Amino acid sequence: MRENTLENLPTGVTLLTAAESRSPEIRYALSQGALVRGAPVAPRVVMPAQLAEDPRAWVCAVHCAEPDLPVAGRAALWSTRGLDPTMPVHVFSPGPRRSTARVKYIRTTLPRDLVIGTNTGSCTVDEISVILCAALGDLETACEVIREGWVTRKTLAEAASMLPNNSWLGRRSSAILADLAGNPWSVAELNLHRLLRRAGIDGWTGNPTIYLGDGLSRTPDVALVEHGIIIEVNSVEFHSGAEALERETRRVSDFMRAGWTVVTLTPSMITQDPDGVLDLIRSQMAPQRIRTSRRDQCRWGEDR
Repeated sequence: MRENTLENLPTGVTLLTAAESRSPEIRYALSQGALVRGAPVAPRVVMPAQLAEDPRAWVCAVHCAEPDLPVAGRAALWSTRGLDPTMPVHVFSPGPRRSTARVKYIRTTLPRDLVIGTNTGSCTVDEISVILCAALGDLETACEVIREGWVTRKTLAEAASMLPNNSWLGRRSSAILADLAGNPWSVAELNLHRLLRRAGIDGWTGNPTIYLGDGLSRTPDVALVEHGIIIEVNSVEFHSGAEALERETRRVSDFMRAGWTVVTLTPSMITQDPDGVLDLIRSQMAPQRIRTSRRDQCRWGEDR
């Protein structure tokens, strides 16, 4: 590499040797803005300037500099499941470290059972990533991981029990587990679960498998089994377009043919008219509307 030139620079996230970090070529590239340094997170890591706002580059920077520190949350789910990471990248650290807008450190020592190794570094198990996402308000990611079946209520509880009780995440884990206990597959469903709990409506379950006969099974968003009621939350994200309309109409027909009452909601109905939603649900639960329990048609996974 020639002095004062921008040729032959690193093309990706690179951990420099001590000698390389002091080289005139690297210093010149840094001064010209062609490279950026990973400081204070990873002082000897450099990357091309165009990668500076890419969270994947900062996951790699953390892995290069301190491979034993586990990245967490959405960043860890990029390593384990291929979900696109977002900034800031969250990292667990046993001691104090300086956070930046791109990398945030959480001071907690995690048990080894909650950390897994990858080819490049360490990351948290999916369960801790979900609990952290929920604690940070990223409920969409938490619900997506639950929907994919990568975690269950049982495995979430097992992981949470291993968190240090006095840690920031450990203190929040019980409330998060209770919030996610209904097996929500979307934020809209989670909002419905919260509404049902606040209203004191019991006996419901989220996303059970309903066997309707003749080898046909369906998974409704919520089932009040003793009342023979299905609640479906139809959002634009999952129910837009002709194909989705056809699929959803057939689902409703299948439930009704098997004797279920179907209540259809939208996400905005739940958030903007909660009292109206509760009135609608309760109207189908009224004594004169009670139908035969459909419990024999339902199956739940042991650890859901």
